[in-house]
Amino acid sequence: MFEGRDFSRGENSEYNVMYHFYLNFNNFKTRQYITANCVIQDEISRRNGKVVIISFGLREGALKWLQETQCPFDMLLDPRRQIYHAFGLKRSVYKVWSVAAMVYYAEQMMEGKPLPKPYENIHDDTQQMGGDFILDKEGRVKFLYPSKTSRDRPDISVILDVLKKIQ
Repeated sequence: MFEGRDFSRGENSEYNVMYHFYLNFNNFKTRQYITANCVIQDEISRRNGKVVIISFGLREGALKWLQETQCPFDMLLDPRRQIYHAFGLKRSVYKVWSVAAMVYYAEQMMEGKPLPKPYENIHDDTQQMGGDFILDKEGRVKFLYPSKTSRDRPDISVILDVLKKIQ
């Protein structure tokens, strides 16, 4: 885990980098999305891509989340939300806690899927909206996808197509 590190240069300059923002450590849909990225990690690598997760959460929560999920990706912390704001991401009570989001969580519970529980003594801003971004090796934005709701993520095939085009 790194704080304030620039993944578009230095030791990672040979990669086209996908930055993935997420809402908080307890967002169920985000966990599913990251799992999907893990499944296709080899394909992302073949397209000269590298997944980097960016969190605006606290270091303690990030360490706990990384341990709990066994996430294989590098994580960058952006506690002052500099990167977050640079990409124009927003906060929204309405979009995070919409009726559609509540229905989704109810469906997950009915299927017997355990929902993540908040970490004790670690406060996170659950109203932050996420997004997905791909930068080329020069740090130019090649793909920008700010999430429209808490469940909204681009299809993995879209990510792979963009990486293939800028390879």
